[in-house]
Amino acid sequence: MVLNVKNNNISNEKIMRNIKKELNYLGYISKYCGTKYLEEVIYILYNNENINNLQKEVYPIIASKYNKSVNTIKCNIITATSIMIDDCEERKLLKYLGYYEFSRPGPKQIAESVISKLRSKKINKLL
Repeated sequence: MVLNVKNNNISNEKIMRNIKKELNYLGYISKYCGTKYLEEVIYILYNNENINNLQKEVYPIIASKYNKSVNTIKCNIITATSIMIDDCEERKLLKYLGYYEFSRPGPKQIAESVISKLRSKKINKLL
C-alpha cells in the first residue's frame, strides 16, 4: 500500500506538534509508547482520508517502523487510551468527543476527533 504523505517537512512538523498538543490536552501521557504510536496513527489518517481499517492499513506501517508486531502497536495504543480515559475528566472528554452519553471511545474515535479539531482549527485560521 502506498500512502500519500505530504513532503513539506515544516508542515509535517507543525501537524505533529498540533497532534501532540491535542493528545496532551486530553491527558495522554507522552512517555508511553502507545501515545507515540497514536500520534503516528493520527498523522497517517490526517494525510490519507480513505483509510478505513487501522489494524490492516495503519498499524502494520507503524509496526514495521518500530520493528514491533501489529498486536503490540494495537495493545500499546489501547492501553494508553484506557489510562487517558480513566484519568480524564468525564465532562472534558464528552465535550471534546461530542458524545451525549458517555461510552468508552476507542483509538479510532479519538483519532477522528483529533483530526476533526485540527481541520476545524486550520479552516478557522484561513477565515
